[in-house]
Amino acid sequence: MKINGSTETSALAVTGKATGKGSAKATEQSTESAPVRLSDLSARLHALESGSSVEADFDAQKVESIKQAIRDGKFEVNSEAVADKLISSVHELFGNRH
Repeated sequence: MKINGSTETSALAVTGKATGKGSAKATEQSTESAPVRLSDLSARLHALESGSSVEADFDAQKVESIKQAIRDGKFEVNSEAVADKLISSVHELFGNRH
């Protein structure tokens, strides 16, 4: 980064730590790490991407009965249940942030 026409790189800008101007450590990457915790939704998405089976969440017979009800014009949507599950999904995705 240029400061007052100088082309020296600040160690603080590269590593987030002040180690002195032009230090060899300025170009090293920080090796510090923080623990990472993935949500259940993330794990399920990973399982789907990798081709793993998610049988517990899929009921082929239920899907076929819904498809048949739609074809017959007998399928009714419970808008209250849809709204409740949508709100629940949003809370799960974004947490309970205010």
